[in-house]
Amino acid sequence: MRLLSTLALLLSLSSCAAAASVVTAQQTPGPILRCSEEIVRDSSHPVWKAMDAQYAKIAEAVRKKAFDVLFAFYTPDFQVKVPTGEVWNREQTLSYLRNGLAQVKETIHTSNTILRLAVCGDEATATVLQQWYRMQMVAGKPRRVETNAVQDEHWVKTPDGWKRGSIDEIKGGAAFLDGKRVDLTKPLDPEVPAYDPYDPRPKQPVADALFSIIMDKGIESALQSYRALKQSNDYYVSESQLNALGYRLLSMKKVREAIEIFKLNVEAYPQSANVYDSLGQAYMTNGDKELAIRNYQRAVELNSQNTTAIEMLKKLRAQ
Repeated sequence: MRLLSTLALLLSLSSCAAAASVVTAQQTPGPILRCSEEIVRDSSHPVWKAMDAQYAKIAEAVRKKAFDVLFAFYTPDFQVKVPTGEVWNREQTLSYLRNGLAQVKETIHTSNTILRLAVCGDEATATVLQQWYRMQMVAGKPRRVETNAVQDEHWVKTPDGWKRGSIDEIKGGAAFLDGKRVDLTKPLDPEVPAYDPYDPRPKQPVADALFSIIMDKGIESALQSYRALKQSNDYYVSESQLNALGYRLLSMKKVREAIEIFKLNVEAYPQSANVYDSLGQAYMTNGDKELAIRNYQRAVELNSQNTTAIEMLKKLRAQ
């Protein structure tokens, strides 16, 4: 699941849901009031036209990163049921959107196409095809990301117009990174092999295997196994996965192990400023000032705009 495809609101028990009304145990027994659900097939229907107008405004807000405009479309008790089964509230969802849009350099195309519309009084459920193609920062570079999803979006008519109520039943479609199909259940990685949903034995990241070996047998055993795993048809290696493994080990206070993994990344990607930046941080954490300076300096040589490395060098040299 990825950006702008999971937004939702759980309808209140007193309101009329698209399928049926809900009666709680505390209600006095009596007639159950139901609105008459209408399946709308005509795009000239007033509610369909109102939904289309809202989706057009949302698309424009996404293009312009107009957060205030975008967030105004969500009700205060907004919730979303994401594909993992988790339920996010309005604050969690908007924080996710803000952070995600910060990585987007340009929206090439975004749309929500209504496939089915059910109207029930002042509520409506639109099943939409959501498409979002953008230039997004991935592994330190702007790359074209294309995502598609079909989802149910529940809307509520308020005095301020129709507002997004709930999004659920999210079904992710094909996603592409620089034209290569990818699995959105995993972090975006430009070096990952093309995703084939019909492959019974897809290649796995070598970092996962290394982590298991480190935990079971230690870093020396992992380093010995690395060469064989790298040549195996069962695993693939990428800069971002080794970098992530190194930081995972740092977070576990396994600094020596992290340094060795970062050194593997330097060996594999000697022209990447990021790998030297990470190794410099590990050495600094370990108290190796001179080695930290040496690696941060190399990071700046490869990328003069690496502000993190520049600041770290100033800090280290001032000590």
